[in-house]
Amino acid sequence: MIMQNTHHVGTGPQTITPAQAEMYLKLNRQNRKFSERNVERLMRAMTNSQWKFNGETIKIGIDEDGKEILLDGQHRLTACVRAGKPFVSYIISGLDPDVFDTIDSGKRRSLADVYSTMGCKNCSLLASSILMVDQYTVGRLGLSNKNEYPNDIAGTLLDLYPEIVTSAALIDRIKKTLPFSGAALCAGHYIFAQIDVQQADDFAVKMSKGIGLEDSCPIRHFREQMIRDRSKRNLWNRNEILGSLIKVWNHVRFARPMTRSVNKWVPGTAPQPVAK
Repeated sequence: MIMQNTHHVGTGPQTITPAQAEMYLKLNRQNRKFSERNVERLMRAMTNSQWKFNGETIKIGIDEDGKEILLDGQHRLTACVRAGKPFVSYIISGLDPDVFDTIDSGKRRSLADVYSTMGCKNCSLLASSILMVDQYTVGRLGLSNKNEYPNDIAGTLLDLYPEIVTSAALIDRIKKTLPFSGAALCAGHYIFAQIDVQQADDFAVKMSKGIGLEDSCPIRHFREQMIRDRSKRNLWNRNEILGSLIKVWNHVRFARPMTRSVNKWVPGTAPQPVAK
């Protein structure tokens, strides 16, 4: 047996090596649905030494035959094996396998709730935008949904994209004059700031205020398009807005004048725009 403890007792934080993770995974007989993308995100964090211990546990049960069974932790353990890097976690053993159905039950906390408990600010804006940034980064903007992101990945996402906090603080101050989702501009600002921080700030403020924009300015045409569509209740979703914002950014960055707004980017119908 891997664990000597046969009671509902948690050990202190333990460093789990890839070899140990492989042993625990052999006990995986009834764990929840496997998410390859979740493993990829966790593996990136471990590989880049961005993994942080957040109190999550590896849960081991004892079945009716006295054999150990993995109840919770398959994604973290798999990521550990693939990354070839150890990670720190609590381990709880001796659980009745019947508790599997109660894991993560009750009212589900949102990602924004998790960020609130972590002491973050602008939590709703932060949660919405950081998911779009991750989808953009892995080339799946608009092709994934928030249900593919379990709450225990909140800290990992923040470790991967720490500057998103700065983007959220800026957009929170200027979002009231935006004619579209603040989360889309927050994600866009983060992406653009990786290229040019000052230009990203300027882009966001102009997009919000809409003041002093020339007739040929791509920002002006996009804002006006958003205002027209909003008045007609022809609302764009956040991913469509972000994809279109990236196209506007590219025009602004290379000083390309425009006489009309960029066409709406629709997920799945064209290659994902890339900020340049």
